[in-house]
Amino acid sequence: MCVSLLSLQNVSSLFWVLSSGISAGLFAVARIAEQLLTSFGINGDHVTQFLKLSPYQVQTLLLWGLAALIGYWVLSLLLNLMLAILSRIMWGLKIFIFMSGFMFIVSMVHDRSVQVSLLLVLLMLYALLGRLSGSYRSGARLEAKVRSLERQVDELQRRQRRSSPKHLDEE
Repeated sequence: MCVSLLSLQNVSSLFWVLSSGISAGLFAVARIAEQLLTSFGINGDHVTQFLKLSPYQVQTLLLWGLAALIGYWVLSLLLNLMLAILSRIMWGLKIFIFMSGFMFIVSMVHDRSVQVSLLLVLLMLYALLGRLSGSYRSGARLEAKVRSLERQVDELQRRQRRSSPKHLDEE
């Protein structure tokens, strides 16, 4: 308990020092911009008023920014989770629909040539929908795995070449 309070005080004081530094920097920028604008005949005090923030205001802005960043991160994770779940559900639904279509064609169509052509069309439709409905992720994953394996093979070949002359000298 004492350690967590001590570290909380350290974080709070560090945050205060950071806010004070940012506030002082904004005040300096506001003063320079005010003088520059006044030299051009523009009311610089009114234009640069938004830069004159107290450390409390800077701290509030930083906390809101941190909250927005954490919220964005959480929402991004939730959206990715929802999309993954929805993708699996849609894949299962696609399998169910095509399996029921297969069963319907096999049980209802008695002419063998018509049955084969309908099953071929069903298979082509399944393959086409598989390409269009997000199989690119598995392809990207497969390509990454192949690249990783290629690097491992290259590394093994380099090691084998290094140890090969030594091996010949020993014999």
